[in-house]
Amino acid sequence: MHSERPPRLRVAAIKPDNFGKAGLGCFGAFILLFAIVYCIPVTKHPYNSPGEADAFRPRFMLVDRTNMDAPGTPRVKVKIIVTDGLNRSDLEKIFTSLATEEFMRSRAKAVLVLAYREGTNVRGPFTAGRCEYAPYGDWRRASEEVPDTKYKSTIKIAPEYRFSR
Repeated sequence: MHSERPPRLRVAAIKPDNFGKAGLGCFGAFILLFAIVYCIPVTKHPYNSPGEADAFRPRFMLVDRTNMDAPGTPRVKVKIIVTDGLNRSDLEKIFTSLATEEFMRSRAKAVLVLAYREGTNVRGPFTAGRCEYAPYGDWRRASEEVPDTKYKSTIKIAPEYRFSR
């Protein structure tokens, strides 16, 4: 009795030449990865849920992120909207955590966070507070070469911000 062999399945291996034939190539793959990672907008984040179980979840909405580069000195300005009724400690935590996160992400020499109360114009002066995260806490000293340990936050709370009681 003669038994027939089952047909062999052919599996195409992904080789550089096959990948290139697919139309992506190494350069195309790099561009695709770049677009996915860096081109997704980081604005208009919704407010964080007040009932989340993490230790500290800041409650704010990011509305603008602008590069404020001076020659040879990358700087970033971030505008956020915060709710009324936070206590001073939580508001300061929002400022410092957002500023240090932006510093680590962008590797800017200085970060300025401007916070606005809900319902106020974000094109005008800050209405909740501001934070400068820079060498020695001074935005003007951003061009100085200092270690990360010399970076400090300088926080100013707007007099019209309504804290929780």
